Amino acid sequence: MGGTEKRGLDREERGAAYHYQEKRPRLARLVSVIQAVMDGRLLLAEVQRKMEPTLRKIVREEVQIGIASMVESLKREVKHSLVCAVENTLPRVVEATLPRVVEATLPRVVEASMSEFLRNNPVPELGTPRMATSPRQEGSVERRYRLRFNKRLKTPLFTGSTVLADDDSQVVMELVDEKNHVISVGPEASAKVDIVVLEGDFRREGERWGAEEFDAAVIKERPGRRPLITGDQSLTLRNGRAVINDLSFTDNSSWIRSRKFQLGARMADDTMRALVKEAKTESFGVKDHRGELYRKHYPPSLRDDVWRLERIGKDGAFHKRLASLGVHNVEDFLRVVTRDTDWIRKELGNAMSNRMWEDVIAHAKTVILNGKFYIYWLPGMEGRGVLLDNIYQVLGFINPDNSVTPVDKVPDEEKPIQERFKEQAYADYEKIVEHDGRPLIDATTGQAMPRPINITAAGKPPDAAQSRPANAPEIVVDQRLLPMIPTPRPVSVRQSQR
Repeated sequence: MGGTEKRGLDREERGAAYHYQEKRPRLARLVSVIQAVMDGRLLLAEVQRKMEPTLRKIVREEVQIGIASMVESLKREVKHSLVCAVENTLPRVVEATLPRVVEATLPRVVEASMSEFLRNNPVPELGTPRMATSPRQEGSVERRYRLRFNKRLKTPLFTGSTVLADDDSQVVMELVDEKNHVISVGPEASAKVDIVVLEGDFRREGERWGAEEFDAAVIKERPGRRPLITGDQSLTLRNGRAVINDLSFTDNSSWIRSRKFQLGARMADDTMRALVKEAKTESFGVKDHRGELYRKHYPPSLRDDVWRLERIGKDGAFHKRLASLGVHNVEDFLRVVTRDTDWIRKELGNAMSNRMWEDVIAHAKTVILNGKFYIYWLPGMEGRGVLLDNIYQVLGFINPDNSVTPVDKVPDEEKPIQERFKEQAYADYEKIVEHDGRPLIDATTGQAMPRPINITAAGKPPDAAQSRPANAPEIVVDQRLLPMIPTPRPVSVRQSQR
């Protein structure tokens, strides 16, 4: 009996005394099983079968009691440790951070409070009594400023590409009044501005909207995607201006109903939005960056690959054919077209229809020339040459006195010989050189020929013996008989390509 009481006392210390009463019947059954084995009434296999369930229950209950005791002890220890850590650390954290928080926050709070006070209590001009204003007038005063993007955006836009103005400069955010004068003083001129993306069809008649309407048009990224724009999403005005240095889209606009975006700008401070109207750009589409690798340029540049032109696909049949002919960029193409249009047209074959050819030429002709002068010095005719632009269009003819007769001022009797000079220049185009920048005088006006600045120096007129083609006859010039000069046999364009 004493052993039973001691066993019950141990279980109370472990917080599970109630299990004792439940186990007494099972212990009695265990004793009866053992007694039956001793009397020889049960075989060993039957003993194992009858004892296994009882032993399993006893072991499981003991393990559960031990685990429960360990969990309660661990909870008490963790709780005590956390309380001690907070009590020891919190005062030091508050003491270290509170002054910095107050120092950083207090000026903004005071400034916002003062601005709100002045808006609600404007100071009247001296000698002028303050007039009561109607709600309509109050509403017009509240939005007396507005934000604006200083220039139109360069389009089309591509994902990952920096947003720029249409002249390739950086876009500037400005705070202006109703007369479009930049506001450079006051709290609004140094406030923060948020850049957002708007629906492409967000607009109202007269471009009027409220702050709530503007916010409702703001769109976010698609689920599971990166933020729609990255970079300068928050700007700080300085004297009413802020430059957008780095802003780009991460997703295209094909998933939007209008398939277009707009960039918008709004004051970060809600109280200032009552005074400053939001800004927005024109609608534009955003394409995936991989499309930029194959897009055409409008207008193309002289150094653009020739496949940037309409109807010529990258690595397509026309591109490969032109490359085999030594035509790699737009400048090469225009020079060949100027020298011998029929030849290059024939080389591209019947696969390029007349309509396609017209599209290519029309697009190529929109290129912006660099304004440089090029000269072909006529062999054996010291000081005489043909003046061309950078795509080899003839501008005039250089005389021995360094004057230039513009192509449209050539006398009728000299036009045949000048035409021969042009043909010789085209046949011997490899000897065309860039003008060295010496003054060229218009022979008809006596004024300097208009020429671009920053011209790269080129070689002087070549020596007659070196510059004369091997198959060209020696030409002796009598100035009095200039129109009667025999025509030298030109080298064909096809031979020159070889």
